[in-house]
Amino acid sequence: MTVPPAVESRPLDTLSRSMQAFGRLVSQGRIIETVLRRSRIDLSRADVQVLHTLLAAGDGIRLGDLADRLQLDAPTVTRRVQQLEARHLVRRAADPLDKRAQLVQLTAAGARTIERAMSAFHSWLEEVLADWSGPEREQLVRLLDRFTRDLNATVECHGD
Repeated sequence: MTVPPAVESRPLDTLSRSMQAFGRLVSQGRIIETVLRRSRIDLSRADVQVLHTLLAAGDGIRLGDLADRLQLDAPTVTRRVQQLEARHLVRRAADPLDKRAQLVQLTAAGARTIERAMSAFHSWLEEVLADWSGPEREQLVRLLDRFTRDLNATVECHGD
C-alpha cells in the first residue's frame, strides 16, 4: 500500500517510522550481530551486554545487581556468567565489603574481548557515517543525546 504524499511529508510521521525501524534493528540484535559476525568476534549479543555492563561497573558487580542492570532474572544471568566463566572472560571474587557475597568481574581476556567488540562497533559506525560531514555527525550526536534524555525523562515521569 502506498502512503499518500501528504502523510509522507509530515515530519512526525517520518520520525515515528524511523524510530520504529531503528527500534527493530536494535531489539532484534541485527546491528550487533552484524558487527560481531563481520569482525569474527565469537560473542553473542547477550555476551556483549554482560561484558559491557561489567566494563562499565569497573571493579565488579554482584550478580543480583548485574541482573537488575540487564533487566533480566537472576537465573538467566547466572547461566550467562557461568558460560563466560568457562571461556575465562569473567571470574567471581569475594566482595571486599561482604565476604559472603561474590562480585562478577571481567578478566583481562574479557576486557580485551569487549574492547575489541566496541572497537568493531565504532569502526562499523564510521563506515555507516562515512558520507556525513563533521558538523552533521556532531548534530546527530547532540540531537540524539537530547532526544534520548527527553524520552527517558518522559517515560520516567509517566512510567508509573
